[in-house]
Amino acid sequence: NLHFAGSSRRVSGADGRVRVIDCEFAGTGGTAPEAGIDIEPDTGAGAQDIEIANCRIHDNHGPGIQVWKRAHHVRIHDCTLEGNRYGVLVMGAEDTTITDNRIVRSAYSGIVVRKADGASIDGNRFADNARRTGLLERIRPHGGGVPPSHLRIEPDAKGVRVGSSNRYD
Repeated sequence: NLHFAGSSRRVSGADGRVRVIDCEFAGTGGTAPEAGIDIEPDTGAGAQDIEIANCRIHDNHGPGIQVWKRAHHVRIHDCTLEGNRYGVLVMGAEDTTITDNRIVRSAYSGIVVRKADGASIDGNRFADNARRTGLLERIRPHGGGVPPSHLRIEPDAKGVRVGSSNRYD
């Protein structure tokens, strides 16, 4: 069990088979993207086969977890993401799985998927997201009755599967 608190930036640029289990990431701020966990491979490299499980990720100035371009096969499960800008931001990544997490009190949407190729989102519990005033008037609903405060899939994302066992409280 590791506890990371109050740093300016945490970056994972590993190229394969990384496991982050039973850790806490809190209070990251100061250097963009200010994410609790930032999976952002260096130019020309890639990050793949990443697992984040049973972690508590809270009160970061940016996303709780950011999965960026050139990241492949990332699994995020059984985590609590609370009080971050977004719970999880997936931008340009491939084959991201987000399951069985608790995503609450995000300033913006609980999960946002942009320019991604293949994502599976299921079994998550969402509550009290999009806390910033006026946000919901500016964002487009995903469809299927899913509130954009909890889940936002941008039109440039493809192959995104939203399962039926997500709960939107």
